[in-house]
Amino acid sequence: MLAAMMTLLVPISMMSFSIDLSAGVSDRVGLIFTWLTDSAGSKGFLITLTVLGLLMLRLGMSREECLAKLIQLAVILLIGFASKTGLKAMTESLVLIPNLWPSSW
Repeated sequence: MLAAMMTLLVPISMMSFSIDLSAGVSDRVGLIFTWLTDSAGSKGFLITLTVLGLLMLRLGMSREECLAKLIQLAVILLIGFASKTGLKAMTESLVLIPNLWPSSW
């Protein structure tokens, strides 16, 4: 397994030396990457759900299979949102605001 990984990793590493990561990209490529990035967050959440729904229809699943997949997706989303909210609440830190009122008041 390690040999297979190294066989893939070495050529990819060799090709990446010539890539200039600080170079500009075309507007089209930038827009595609922006859509991909937004689809993973709250901005493009509905886009991702729509694509997944259309993919289920395209694969020709039965109603029972679609319902099972939708229930699984709903459970995963609920667990994810609940854990995110809980983690944010547990790691919340108070921001100390300095006294902005003049001392003569």
